[in-house]
Amino acid sequence: MHVCYTYIYYTLLTSLPTYFATILNFNLQQNGFIFALPYFVQFLTTIIVGQIVDRLRARKTFSITTLRKTQTIIGTVGTCGFLVAIGYMGCNQFRAVLCCILAVGFLGLQTCGAIISHLDIASNYAGTLVGITNTLATIPGFVGPYVVGAITKNNQTIEAWRLIFNISAGIGAFGSLAYCILFNGEEQRWNRIEHENDTNGPTNT
Repeated sequence: MHVCYTYIYYTLLTSLPTYFATILNFNLQQNGFIFALPYFVQFLTTIIVGQIVDRLRARKTFSITTLRKTQTIIGTVGTCGFLVAIGYMGCNQFRAVLCCILAVGFLGLQTCGAIISHLDIASNYAGTLVGITNTLATIPGFVGPYVVGAITKNNQTIEAWRLIFNISAGIGAFGSLAYCILFNGEEQRWNRIEHENDTNGPTNT
């Protein structure tokens, strides 16, 4: 899930400026705020949804497994749906930018959900687990841009970018499906640290 999430994240982060400039004809030097807006919305979504989920968890309204899977499903449907939609917006700046904002915004549900599942299953080893998964999750940081470059080389067309967005949506959907099938949010037994009791009583002097 982490790898699939970062594929979408890195692909959009590195490629949206090119898409905005070549397909939507934006001057990024004059419209830098427009490029930053999707990530600002993701920031807000992560904080707001994270607070809501924490409150539901504290009240024990739903299990952590249910909450994380629900976040993942909603985030995936939103992100992947709007990624596919971007490819059919043509050169309409308003609609395309709106779809970009919503696609990245829905990623926020996974940022405060599946991506922090390490804390749910093994809080004592969360740092180690994040190190392992994040190492693998950096691979899309160069794979995604390479795929974009291969598809758009001498081919800066709406059809080429539609394929890029569809590939990203497919990878994201696959990762979320695997997560929802395999994830169990209960604390793992190996997370519990056993403390040896001091059997040697106090020494009399």
